[in-house]
Amino acid sequence: MVVLRYLRRTTGLPGAAWPLSVVEDTDELVALYLPKGTRFTQMRGAEPKVRVWGAWHLDTLRLMFPGRSYSVWLSWAGEGAARSFSYYYVNMEEPFRRTPIGFDTNDHQLDIVVQPNMSWSLKDEELFEEFVQAGHYSGDFAEHVRSEAQAVIGLVESRASP
Repeated sequence: MVVLRYLRRTTGLPGAAWPLSVVEDTDELVALYLPKGTRFTQMRGAEPKVRVWGAWHLDTLRLMFPGRSYSVWLSWAGEGAARSFSYYYVNMEEPFRRTPIGFDTNDHQLDIVVQPNMSWSLKDEELFEEFVQAGHYSGDFAEHVRSEAQAVIGLVESRASP
């Protein structure tokens, strides 16, 4: 079991944390499992003491690639014979860093949702733009995230591995 934390860009303090099981940990891939119902925490507002507990909604395998500015989340819904692959989700984020308790990263808000038929859509594009307009993200940083997202979309459209 490890802890994956999203650190806040402004303070470096944890903004969210999940307990995950390690499925694989190699030089090329870290695969972590997050089962449906796992409790996690998110910090809300500027005050780091405001915690919101939630329960994860799908069985999810999170694939993290050293040095990459994204992770890929594969999710399944249902139980037994009714269990089916739902979608995969490309989360734009800082390359992960190892810590004594697991891994740290920082979410960049912009995400790509890919359906089983390989059609895709951007998620939280408006939120990402709000962060840029508010000055939380510089123009250069925003361009870097958009460029990384376009590269991932190219991989999806060519059906290449992430």
